[in-house]
Amino acid sequence: MFYMYFVDRLGGPSVFDNAANRKNNGSFDNDVFVKAGKMVQQLVNMGAFPQGFNWMDEDAGDSRNLLYNNSACMTLAGSWFISNVRYEKPEFVNKVGVFPFPSISGGKGDSRNTIGTLGDNFYSVASSCEYPDKAFELIKYLIDDTAVKKRIDAGKIPPVKELDIKDPLINEILGYINQSPNVQFWYDQYLPPKLSEAHLFLSRRIFGGEDPKRAAEQLESITKQYYNQ
Repeated sequence: MFYMYFVDRLGGPSVFDNAANRKNNGSFDNDVFVKAGKMVQQLVNMGAFPQGFNWMDEDAGDSRNLLYNNSACMTLAGSWFISNVRYEKPEFVNKVGVFPFPSISGGKGDSRNTIGTLGDNFYSVASSCEYPDKAFELIKYLIDDTAVKKRIDAGKIPPVKELDIKDPLINEILGYINQSPNVQFWYDQYLPPKLSEAHLFLSRRIFGGEDPKRAAEQLESITKQYYNQ
């Protein structure tokens, strides 16, 4: 997430979009990707991450546990963080505050842009669906009044307008989402599987000390091979 946010804040959403979709001469060895990697390494070198961070498991709650035991003061996460904390350690929720990823001086990206997925915040029906009306009926069932209330109680943000959310923390998160002009889907889920694997591997290498320029050139080379360019 740090790497993706740095790319966005430095160059805006078009840098990744052009590189991923091979348009407007976009390339993964663009200077923005290289500079984002260098900024990641600045954080690593200043000790911003715990020892062994490159092998920690977010799904297992490793980063949250650091907060719970007062070994960390901040984590970069999505809105799922709140529902996880409510389930794992509800008394900790009152200690949590949120703020958007900072802007970068001289960067072209809008500081309101977000990285991730809208997740629970939308449903879609494929154009190839044989029964769109039935699919729409199912969606209405999934977001009826009972479902919406249960999601809100669990700390989630249902995909409906004019929500009546009492929790000030969730309302603050919803405010950031509503004002975001662009939401960039996770690189590893947006890219084809082969390129996704290369991105994840090279990102970990950057966090581990790999030259960002070399990593960017490798990803661009793999991408060109994939598209037979």
